[in-house]
Amino acid sequence: MAKRNKTNKTRKEARKELLKEDDAFIEAANQSMAWVDKNKRLVVIGAISLSLVIALGWGAIALDMDQAQSSSQELADALALLDASVVGEGEVASPTGTPPSFASEDAQLAATLEALDTIAGSAGAGLLARFYGADVQVRLGQKDAAIKALRTLAGELSTKDNLYFLAVERLAHLLEESGAAEDAIKELERLSAPGGSFYRDAAAFQIARIHQAQGRTDQARLILSGFKTSFPDSPLNSDVAERLAALGDGSSPEEK
Repeated sequence: MAKRNKTNKTRKEARKELLKEDDAFIEAANQSMAWVDKNKRLVVIGAISLSLVIALGWGAIALDMDQAQSSSQELADALALLDASVVGEGEVASPTGTPPSFASEDAQLAATLEALDTIAGSAGAGLLARFYGADVQVRLGQKDAAIKALRTLAGELSTKDNLYFLAVERLAHLLEESGAAEDAIKELERLSAPGGSFYRDAAAFQIARIHQAQGRTDQARLILSGFKTSFPDSPLNSDVAERLAALGDGSSPEEK
């Protein structure tokens, strides 16, 4: 009997290898947060424009230009605390100094969260402050509070708002990380629904991945099988094809 070429993998081996790979969703969620973190100044400048949106329906409400700029400056000052130094052992911290310094990273994060809370609101810089505040809560170990904050924030945002997809993506990541896979799927379905955000294809892919991780390969296969038809121009099509190949058609004993 001829030996199988060692460079070739059975479908089962390919699937196991694929499942061992770093989680693309977690990586994507972290990259989104990292991008916002690295581009704080750009995001804050954009908040000035967001703060000047005129609210219609209950009457036109125009925000004062000086007030909007003030809120954005407060947000910039709050985020600057994340770049402050943490003193070493035996050194004296100066949280209110110029520049400020802190006795520990937790003290630095707590001060940042307090500053963000003072400007948190329902528009512009206030919305961004809430988004950042949730991330700081995670870093402080307050994951449940962060989940609650992001869920509330996402519920208030328009589905067309760029911050909406970031908030929902981050929320889903935290939920899955906390073991609430079903809740994570429900949040991602808000992004994958027709007429939703530009993140629809990635959300659908991640829903399939979570189903697969939970052992529901048939559901994962069903979503992935129709992926290319639903998203013909998605850059994820090659990843989908690879995952489908690893899952197989479901008829082989190896897939059970």
